[in-house]
Amino acid sequence: MSERQVAAWPRGMSLPVAAEYCGVGTATLNREGPKPVPGLVALPVLLGLYTAQRRADVIKLPWSAYDGRTITLRQSKAREKARILVIPVHPVLRVALDAAPRTAVTICARADGHSWKIDHFAKAFAAARTKLGLPDDMQFHGLRHSAASRMAEAGATDAQVQAITGHETRQMVEFYTAGAKQKKLAKAAIAKLPKRQIKNSSRTGSEKPVFEK
Repeated sequence: MSERQVAAWPRGMSLPVAAEYCGVGTATLNREGPKPVPGLVALPVLLGLYTAQRRADVIKLPWSAYDGRTITLRQSKAREKARILVIPVHPVLRVALDAAPRTAVTICARADGHSWKIDHFAKAFAAARTKLGLPDDMQFHGLRHSAASRMAEAGATDAQVQAITGHETRQMVEFYTAGAKQKKLAKAAIAKLPKRQIKNSSRTGSEKPVFEK
């Protein structure tokens, strides 16, 4: 499935609760969505949402990439062209990372303490999705879309979003941020309309609504 075919996660489900994995309270990690992501899938999902990286890069991310403030990585897709990305770690993600046990070389690990293989993680993610009652088309890659959209909604420029996602072209970033831009522009347009309605009596005695600027 291509990037353009994967939709963003619904906003109410876009902030998973990592409490089951790292013992952090629900109020700390999730102020918008009531549904926790089960078990060991929680930390990869949280990484996906707050780094905007692809599944393959998330599950193979080593602990050595995290220095307590930033995550440094080279994306696996188009590696010969990929830049090294240095991504500041959001406070919510930092809480989860600092509380997570370091049982493997990689940040994301299975219950037996070993690193995930891509097919094993895909099955675990699908099981967690089913447990949450999410539709089958809710893919991990949708977190990348959600992350870009959330940054755009918060006022980030396309260049700033691209610095996180690592997309090769600005056009690819614009695909993710277009929805957020439309919402912001539409809100600004409506805000320019008159705020208050007053009554104006015509010569015939009928009243016509007039909006005051």
